[in-house]
Amino acid sequence: MRSVTCLFTLLCALSAHSADPTANRPVSQGRPHDAALQTNLWISHLARYEAMHSGLTDEQRSILLQGRDLLAAGLLRRLGSPNAGEAADAHSALAEFKARASNAFSMEAYAEAFVRLGRSSSSRQSRVPGAAVPMVPYCDCNPGSGECGGECVTGSCRAMPDGCGIFGTDPCFGLCS
Repeated sequence: MRSVTCLFTLLCALSAHSADPTANRPVSQGRPHDAALQTNLWISHLARYEAMHSGLTDEQRSILLQGRDLLAAGLLRRLGSPNAGEAADAHSALAEFKARASNAFSMEAYAEAFVRLGRSSSSRQSRVPGAAVPMVPYCDCNPGSGECGGECVTGSCRAMPDGCGIFGTDPCFGLCS
């Protein structure tokens, strides 16, 4: 329960940056962020996912642990490293992890565990009553990533440089249909 409270507190703290014009975007979508904060959010998210899904197999639990370990070891920071070797190693580790995770989880479960930080498939562009509604919605998926648990259609949205795909590491240029 403590990890759920911590995750909620971190998400609330992020949304409090109302002076930031990107503040109404989902946490993992196109908002300037630091790798340490994103890492902590993802680690908490994976722990919460595991706690809420008692029917996980040993392999799935192992993958969730591996994900937390990769994140704790600085995966997100290393992906953007100016050191080409370090960045390449991180991208390779992420690709191997993605293959293992996508083989062990259904498409919907994979998306819930490893792609949707602070959002569900049903809350795609949820609005807060009284909040401004953008003319063109922010993109919320990357075709081929499996994050919708279904189809991701390109066009008619504001592309984002990151926030989609596994651990929010891919650009967003589509909408879940």
